[in-house]
Amino acid sequence: MNMSVISGAGVETGNGSAKISVAKAGLRNQLHAETLMGPMNMVTLCKAETPDLLYRINDQAKTYSEIDLSQGGSIPPQRQDAETYQIKRLGEEKLLGYKTMHLLISYKNASNEVWATKELLDSTSFDRLLTRPGKSGAEELMSKALKDAGVDGMPLKSILWAEDGSKTTMEAVKIEKKTLPGWTFEIPAGYEKTSPLVDAAGDARAQMEQRKVEDVLKKLPQEQRAMLESALKQRQQQQPPK
Repeated sequence: MNMSVISGAGVETGNGSAKISVAKAGLRNQLHAETLMGPMNMVTLCKAETPDLLYRINDQAKTYSEIDLSQGGSIPPQRQDAETYQIKRLGEEKLLGYKTMHLLISYKNASNEVWATKELLDSTSFDRLLTRPGKSGAEELMSKALKDAGVDGMPLKSILWAEDGSKTTMEAVKIEKKTLPGWTFEIPAGYEKTSPLVDAAGDARAQMEQRKVEDVLKKLPQEQRAMLESALKQRQQQQPPK
């Protein structure tokens, strides 16, 4: 089964798409995002023959890293009582022909409206594709809260309102069943193995640079901001492909 997901989130957080492939051989998540710092691509892969390992593939650097899922995560003790998630069931709805559970997840001044289905992928398998080094305790606590509430499945649609008022929308646009090529769940030949910490450091640097640009844009008048955003996008389009 091959599932294509497209998400849009406004200028602050960028726009992008993701393609999730599910088969007996494993799971694959191919993410592409357009940010103000330029395009970002990332592939995560979980193979059925090595279920306790998650692979992150960097096509640009021709490297890959392994994350040992058997180690599990750790929630900082001091945050056990600091993080409280309210989960409200809003009913059942059908999206793209699949039955979903409509939920509203609230935390402090943020909220996330989710339509989740277990007809395609269970939540444990979906969470594996999103695992990364340095996953925050807040994320782990939200996953635990959903499981404690008996919520299972992957989201076909999600609308997140952050504490700063920004909105991020993700929605599945196509689900298709077809034969997948053999390389879908394989690490490309010749790719060099690297440390997960190297990947995490690279992600952190990219996020910091992105936030710096966003902070500058937020302080500009709307007209100047629109002009600068347009100039950044034009510069990205003029850069030769790598």
